[in-house]
Amino acid sequence: MAIKRTGLQVRPRGSDGPLYNPQRDLAYVYAPAMREALRALDQVNWTSELRGVIDQLGITEEDISVAVGKLTEAHRYFVGDDTVQEPVDALNKVGWYDVKPGARYLIYGRLGEVMLGGFFIALRDVTAPGQGVLQGKEICDLVAAGKLVMERGSGKVETTTLAEVTEEKASLSLQLEALQQAMHDALQRNNDLVRQAQATEERHRKEALELQGRLSTMISEAGNFTLRAIEAETRLSALQSAFVTSSLWQRVCWLFNGDRRKLVWCLQICGEAINSQKQE
Repeated sequence: MAIKRTGLQVRPRGSDGPLYNPQRDLAYVYAPAMREALRALDQVNWTSELRGVIDQLGITEEDISVAVGKLTEAHRYFVGDDTVQEPVDALNKVGWYDVKPGARYLIYGRLGEVMLGGFFIALRDVTAPGQGVLQGKEICDLVAAGKLVMERGSGKVETTTLAEVTEEKASLSLQLEALQQAMHDALQRNNDLVRQAQATEERHRKEALELQGRLSTMISEAGNFTLRAIEAETRLSALQSAFVTSSLWQRVCWLFNGDRRKLVWCLQICGEAINSQKQE
């Protein structure tokens, strides 16, 4: 097992907060993950796939129940017992290794499944959009180790152990690939942004031209309306002048030859003309 006990306590530079142990996060997330794994082993939560695995392992619900009980009991010795120096000491105290291997590894597998899903969510949540993975090197180390195991299992490598130098070389190669992919992705995003900006600029240019065309049409229509208004005002002034200077008989004939609207308007003018003559 690669994780070793350490008394290391660190504090971020410039911080006055409490000391921090890098393994604290694992201590915090383990218990909720184990609870989730154990809930899935309750028979009411068995899936058809899990039932098939249990049948293949040759274990029963009772075997699983015994294993769960012993494993959870062992956690009581993880803290507060000075005689326990390693996890195996606590597990031996409760007879964990007397449990059928199939039941033990079923729990191990379920816990690994929960940790896998939890790690994915956590990694996405702590990685800022558009930036590289927070644990890019660690991910490459993980993938490199997996590739070496795969190659050894397929007979592509003759080594019987995973040499650290070989694994480190594979990890560096993967990190280089990851950086190249990140550069390619960044360039692709930049090109996409440029195309979007160009498309937006072209759309705005077309909208401006359309707006300019509509504005020109409105100005032309406004000019035509102004001309028609001036012509109407000129005709109205001429009509008023002709009406005032005409004889009474011409006014009456003109009134009765017009429509109702002209009649009302002319009556108003007549009234104003009569009033002005009285005042004179």
